[in-house]
Amino acid sequence: VRGELAMLAPALVQEPAPRVLYAARAGTALHCGARGDPPPRVSWLADDGSVLHDQPGLRRIYSNGTLEMLPSSAYEVTSSTVRCRAANVHGTAVSRDVTLVPVPDESWEAVANAGAATAGGVAAVTCGSAGARDPEHVRAALWYHGDTVLHLDPPSQGSRYLVAGNTLLIRDVSHSDAGAYSCLARHAVTGATRRARPALLAVTAGGASSAPRLLATGGELSVQAGHPVCLPCVASDHPPPQYTWYREREGRLQPVQAAAEGWAWAGGAAQCVRRAALASAGLWICKAYNVFGDATAHTTLHVHDDSLSVVVAPTVLVTYDVSDTFIY
Repeated sequence: VRGELAMLAPALVQEPAPRVLYAARAGTALHCGARGDPPPRVSWLADDGSVLHDQPGLRRIYSNGTLEMLPSSAYEVTSSTVRCRAANVHGTAVSRDVTLVPVPDESWEAVANAGAATAGGVAAVTCGSAGARDPEHVRAALWYHGDTVLHLDPPSQGSRYLVAGNTLLIRDVSHSDAGAYSCLARHAVTGATRRARPALLAVTAGGASSAPRLLATGGELSVQAGHPVCLPCVASDHPPPQYTWYREREGRLQPVQAAAEGWAWAGGAAQCVRRAALASAGLWICKAYNVFGDATAHTTLHVHDDSLSVVVAPTVLVTYDVSDTFIY
C-alpha cells in the first residue's frame, strides 16, 4: 500500500533555483512542475505559509504552475521568499525556499584601472564599477586599446591576451602596448552597459628590486558549468616572480595539478580551468614569490549548473483511507 501511495502522491519534477535574481523593470517567471495521480494542483506559498494569489501590478499565477513577477519601475524593491506546493488527494509535496531578488535600475559607472608593467612581463588592466549596489554583477563585455576594440581569442596556453574575471592580462608586454585602455561593462542582471574612461598603461624598463606586489587578483568569480575560466594572480616583476597555485580541499591546501585542473598561463600569472565543474568551485590560492619575499592571493570560484534537474519527493506524505489517516 505504501509503495502504491508513493506513486500516486505528488513529486516535484521541476522547481526554481534557490535564489533568483532578475531585472525589476523586466519581471520574471518561475516554473514548477509535478507528477502524481490524479495530476496534482500546483500553488505558491508565501514565507508565512499562506497561499499566494494574483495581485495587480505585482504578480500573476497561472494554472500550469507558473508564477510571474510583473515588471516594476519602483527603485526600492525588496526581496521575498516563496515555495511551490503540489497537492492531490494522496498527499502534498513542497519545494525548497526560493528567494526572489528584484534588481532595480541604478546609477553606476564603469571604472578601468591600469598601472605600470615591466617590458617582457605581464600587464594587467581591470574593469570594475563605482556606485553599483552589487558590483559582482558588473562584468567586462568588451576591451579597448585606444579606440580599437580588442578581438580576443578563447583562452589558451599560448594566448598573448587573456581575460581572467574582470581583468585583461597581456603577456610579453612591450612599449607598443602602452597607452589608453578602457572597457565596456555590462550589468549581468539588468543588461545596462557603461563604457569606462580610459586608463593609462605605462611600460617601463624595470625598477628597484623588491618583493612581489599583487597587481590583479580574482576575489570572487562566477562561471557556468562547462565553460572555461581563468583566475588571475599578477605580481610586480622586480625581479620576475614565480607562482604556485593551491586549492583548499576538506580544510587542507593541496598544490594544483596543472595537467588535471587545466593549465598555468604565463608561468602562473593566471590559472585556467578548461571546463568548470561543480568540483572546481571553492577557494583557490596563489603564491607569488622571489628572493625578496612573497605575496598571496585568494580567489573564490562559484560554479553554476542550470542544467541540473531535481525530482523531490515530499518530506511528509499524508494519505487518506476510508477509516484511517497514515503519516509516513
